[in-house]
Amino acid sequence: ASRESVRRTLHRLGVHGAQVYAAARAAVSAAKHDDAGTREASAFWSAMRTALAEGDCYSLAQLQVNGTDVMEAGVRPGRDVGRILSRLLDEVMRGILLNERSVLLARLRTMIQEESAEDEESETVR
Repeated sequence: ASRESVRRTLHRLGVHGAQVYAAARAAVSAAKHDDAGTREASAFWSAMRTALAEGDCYSLAQLQVNGTDVMEAGVRPGRDVGRILSRLLDEVMRGILLNERSVLLARLRTMIQEESAEDEESETVR
């Protein structure tokens, strides 16, 4: 199991839900005498333990920036704040960005510039 898939499972299900999912997956594989499935379930458990032990980021609460940071960067309060935070979290979970404040703030500024350029471009087309 990749660390990204583990982070996504933790994001969707939470720690307890991911543990239940992994246990169920292992039990079904064992009941079916599915050696490949049992190995996959074991690999998932191992990757999940490592991700949790190393503090992998899989939730907005763990992200090293928050809505206040996004608004201080110039985004108006509202849906765009959550959308930008979700994009940052996605990039962290995919391993594209480190969950470090300075890295996230730099990416946040880039995202805002890109969106501003896209807005200007769409205005020109109209």
